[in-house]
Amino acid sequence: MPNFQSSITTATPHASIKQSVHFQNGSTFEHAESTFWSKQFALSENVHSDNETTDPKKSRYIAKHTAISTKSNFPIQSIAFRPSDQLDDKSTNKQMAVATGPRVSLYPLKPSSALSWNSDVQPDRNISLGDIAYCADYRADGRLLAIGCADGSIRVVDIKTRATLRTFRTGSKEASAIGVRSVLWGRDGKKIVSAGDDAILRIWDISAESTEKPLLQLRGHADAIRVCKMTKVKINSGGDSSGSVLAVTGSYDHTIRLWDFSKSFYPTNEVLGDVKDSYTDDCCLSVMDHGAPVEDVLILNESLYDRNNSSFLVLSAGGNIIKLWNAMTGTLLTSVTSHAKTVTTMCLVTPQQLKPKRWNEKSTPNDEGDKLPRLITGGLDGLLRIHSLDINSSLNTHSISVLHGIKHKSPITTIHVSPDAMRLFIGTTDGILSIFHRSRAQLHHELELQKQQDLKRKRLNPRGGTYAYFMRGTDAMPDPDDYLMIAEKKKKMNRFDSALRQFRYADALDEALKTKNPVVVSYS
Repeated sequence: MPNFQSSITTATPHASIKQSVHFQNGSTFEHAESTFWSKQFALSENVHSDNETTDPKKSRYIAKHTAISTKSNFPIQSIAFRPSDQLDDKSTNKQMAVATGPRVSLYPLKPSSALSWNSDVQPDRNISLGDIAYCADYRADGRLLAIGCADGSIRVVDIKTRATLRTFRTGSKEASAIGVRSVLWGRDGKKIVSAGDDAILRIWDISAESTEKPLLQLRGHADAIRVCKMTKVKINSGGDSSGSVLAVTGSYDHTIRLWDFSKSFYPTNEVLGDVKDSYTDDCCLSVMDHGAPVEDVLILNESLYDRNNSSFLVLSAGGNIIKLWNAMTGTLLTSVTSHAKTVTTMCLVTPQQLKPKRWNEKSTPNDEGDKLPRLITGGLDGLLRIHSLDINSSLNTHSISVLHGIKHKSPITTIHVSPDAMRLFIGTTDGILSIFHRSRAQLHHELELQKQQDLKRKRLNPRGGTYAYFMRGTDAMPDPDDYLMIAEKKKKMNRFDSALRQFRYADALDEALKTKNPVVVSYS
């Protein structure tokens, strides 16, 4: 088992860019966005500083950065998160699989409530392989792990015993350029989708007798397939609103293809159902030309935009360009160039994940800015960029704006955010896995500020019929052009004056002497 060396450094939470800076494509870096990522995830210009904070009170408000390096120095190829138990979301069996070199390392992920300043991150077990591991994916129940290797094999491994249960091969052992770059589990947990350097999309059945003959092979790409993503959507056509399973692949032939695994090809109407062997590209719905070798693709969730029957939005990264597509029609919606070299990875973070919220309470953004998701990208230039996705299908407006960025010390190969949005993972070409732990104390601080803003908003807009509703506007400040009418309050009469008005001279003299004021006594 290889030895892992870990080092913990802290970063002072201040923005890398102090003011708004205009970018070449018309977008700008925003100071508020830089401050947020600097305080929350320590993504600032001195992220690799060796200065440590000794004050325990101040350290609670500073995000932690942990760097894990391996002696093999293989690039970090992929990161996968084990699905959490739906019945117990706070279970401690959360896990992360990191594919690097001839192994897949399994790291335990503590719940966000158990994060401490001095906590260390070490793998609890390693899955040794005979060749370089390119990708990995957990099954929905989290018990099995599918691993794609450089020799063209797909291994199904039990994460508890680390035993290889099945091994599928895309070609002979002597064949070259057959590495599996992407593996995905079907929703039924019995099928696996694989794609790789031979430009063929394959579907495997883990219960099949043959490990070299897939259920289905889809041809269409002319070069290596680097990435494959799959999702289930509902398409209303002809009164049929049943769900269809769509897959998106990106290839080095500069194209992105949309594939349909629908009931017309699968008689059981299940995702990747039982079908006979066939070799066809009839499943391809559309082809999009990115203009450069495609490294990564992302399928946007329907909740992020107003979806209709003809819209299915996909992000693609290739060269130094990021493009947004309507995959159903193959139309390019917008593009942005924010890197100097090839963009290798993309990660999408929803506003619900970033915004602090009370436990067991759904978050509702207050303004339009909070509703915009954030796109995190990394490239071979070592740049990490954070973009804002502004998508409005009803108005047909789409834009990608650069908000913040830092320079990492090594070329970036993969970026992932944990499901609870408490950790940001960055893998590099030199085998270093950087983990940025979100400041939990800072989250509570922002939550308190949010409570104060909510209270202030309630005061400005009180409920009708309440005392605050009738007293609204009493503390409003006048404008410079307003005419002020000052009503002087009537002074309260002294006790001796009140006695004099009632002709009680003895009482008036007693009240005057009680004041012990020489002026009042002499006047009396």
